[in-house]
Amino acid sequence: MPPNALRPNDVLNLCSRLRDVRILLMVDEFDRVTDKDTRTAVADTIKHLSDRAFSILFMIIGASGSPEALLGRHLSIQRCVTRVALPLLTQAQVEHLVERGAAQAGLEFSAAARTCIAELARGVPYMAQLLSLRAGQAALGNGRVTILGGDLLAAIEAAAIEADPRILILYARVTDAERDTAALAALRAAAAGPQDGLGRFRVVPDGPSIRVAGLQVEPAAWHRVLSLGAIEAVHDEGPDLFTFTEAMLPHLVLLRALLARQAAAEPASPRGL
Repeated sequence: MPPNALRPNDVLNLCSRLRDVRILLMVDEFDRVTDKDTRTAVADTIKHLSDRAFSILFMIIGASGSPEALLGRHLSIQRCVTRVALPLLTQAQVEHLVERGAAQAGLEFSAAARTCIAELARGVPYMAQLLSLRAGQAALGNGRVTILGGDLLAAIEAAAIEADPRILILYARVTDAERDTAALAALRAAAAGPQDGLGRFRVVPDGPSIRVAGLQVEPAAWHRVLSLGAIEAVHDEGPDLFTFTEAMLPHLVLLRALLARQAAAEPASPRGL
């Protein structure tokens, strides 16, 4: 490797020395790369390697609605890229994930606890694992291996606090620090309502209001949510299909909703938020 910062030509020179070998390079969580120069360098590298027909395959993994959003609008790279959309896990799969992890850790999650975690995870393994981890730590801290309701609440509080600062800032801006109840209701409708296997939901007109994932919301609130960048349309899949711009934002919405209900001494359940 060169002593200076790695550039596309450096990778080309290294790969030109390879003989009779096929290489798979996996880059996980690429959506967390915010530097545009880095994204451009990776895209240039993929393009040049493809043009030279080197036996190297990149697997770029990240939460994104399109290859362009993930790798940047590098027009000449599109012929080199195949998009593979990864569906969310089903609720049964998430519950199995929790059950298997609990068995390996020597913990006991009741069926109700597994269901609660699965409903909050919304098919995302990371959130299921985070909530299970924090709940298990809370139980062990109290000398137990059985997860109780208080442990789940502690896990929800911890996950809400540990959210990515970008997500926290976006949530606070859209909801005006939870003072805008109409915008908050719109986010909760989108976060808790029915979604397809890729986390997308339907938004349709309903008289003077708008129905978001099956629930009515105020048009002005919906416009605010869109204009501030919390939710966006999926343009290539029809006019009424939308998704969150940040994959973890709906989880923060659900976690904060449950904490608000707990503070108000209301029954806490992810259903029907």
